Amino acid sequence: MAKIKSLFAQTWVISEPGKYSSVKMYLLVGKNKGVLIDSGYGKLDLAALVKSVYDSDVIILNTHGHMDHIGGNRFFPSFLPSAEMDLYKRHSDPDFLKAQKLSVFPRVQVNPMDFDRIDLGGRLLEIIPTPGHTQGSICILDAQNKALFVGDTFNFISTWLGTEDSTDITTYKASLERLLEIAKEYGINDFYSGHAFGALHLRTLKDYHHCCEIILGSDKKHRFVDMGLNKGFNTRYRFSMITWQRKE
Repeated sequence: MAKIKSLFAQTWVISEPGKYSSVKMYLLVGKNKGVLIDSGYGKLDLAALVKSVYDSDVIILNTHGHMDHIGGNRFFPSFLPSAEMDLYKRHSDPDFLKAQKLSVFPRVQVNPMDFDRIDLGGRLLEIIPTPGHTQGSICILDAQNKALFVGDTFNFISTWLGTEDSTDITTYKASLERLLEIAKEYGINDFYSGHAFGALHLRTLKDYHHCCEIILGSDKKHRFVDMGLNKGFNTRYRFSMITWQRKE
């Protein structure tokens, strides 16, 4: 049975198992309202899970439009980066979900994320555009708690840049550099991703950045992999691996 677990003050994580990997959703609460970051595959009763710890207004902020992050949008008003709207439509299409052997979830209207910050009441969150995994991916900065919620911008062991929705490596590298600057400015060492168990640390972010430098600075051959939705060359540095395509 799914549970909602406390991470730190007024912050919880929900974990949902799925076809590709377990997906994480994060509930952040202020004095006036709460935000649920991403909504999983859509198989959980998110309303009941959230209500077990917080019984007031909640909205969903989707970090991007992939099916494993939008499936539960029906439970609360949802907001998605404008650049992700077409991806959302494709990944919530019943025919697409059936082809991927995934559960079909209700496609609901989502609102464009036309703001760059949101005040929960004594807790200000900032939206950070980080194109890479998808064209319109975002991260969410909780500076007060020295935490960054990074969606799939980087994950433990592997990050997908091999989908038709991903950017080139140069764009992705620039997004990581922005995160490194933010981490330095706010003293952040904890990064909460869409699929990792527990917090990732600054070392992981630096490893992904170095992995980009290896890709851009080398002509060596990389192993090609085809995992269906994600296909391309695999490049690894330490415990970080990027699957990427030549788009530059």
